[in-house]
Amino acid sequence: MSKFSFLQESLRNMKTMGTVIQTSNYAGKALAGMLDFSEISIIVELGGGDGAITKHLLKKLNKDARLYVFEVNETFCTKLKALNDDRLHVILDSAENLEEQFKKLGIQQADAIVSSIPFAIMPETFHLQILTLCNKLLKPGASFLQIHYSLFQKNLYNQVFGNVAFEFAAFNIPPVFIIHSKKQA
Repeated sequence: MSKFSFLQESLRNMKTMGTVIQTSNYAGKALAGMLDFSEISIIVELGGGDGAITKHLLKKLNKDARLYVFEVNETFCTKLKALNDDRLHVILDSAENLEEQFKKLGIQQADAIVSSIPFAIMPETFHLQILTLCNKLLKPGASFLQIHYSLFQKNLYNQVFGNVAFEFAAFNIPPVFIIHSKKQA
């Protein structure tokens, strides 16, 4: 997707996108590099957008693993489906419905969840609700990764997961933090 098309989509859907700039290849690669793909058979991405992170996850994903991408924007769902990978399952739905979708798909728990949901522009109650749901749906010891533009909400991750670390992706414009928490065993 061109930068101009992404900008147009952002301006039409600012409440769900939260940014007018695409996530860079550098940030997508950095996020994917934080996961041990030898342990992953089911990974979930929340807010797949134009596929900037999705592409890097698919590059590292095992042949028999599955990537479920939740996206609320129909234009982005079409873009994601165009990646044309049998391991990729694009779901037009909100992260709020993650548990219901897991039941429909026959998924018990995920080996990892990554997210670029723009929590900074959403109510803290929504943020906590999604983090709590993700913690419930992760296998013990599994990773939750979130892209943020600041560390302002870092304590929420510690509150839900009991741990939080982060990596700074300086070459993204603007720079981002990748928050990393693990579900307690």
